[in-house]
Amino acid sequence: MWDSVRGRELMDAWLAKHGDNIELVIANNDAMALGAIQ
Repeated sequence: MWDSVRGRELMDAWLAKHGDNIELVIANNDAMALGAIQ
């Protein structure tokens, strides 16, 4: 559950919902962070 694929899915959803209003992302682990960066 806490992997790079899930991190990317969550980040895609947040970007679709909030656009440029995201100022900070905190990840649970390195894999989630890498997924969000992708």
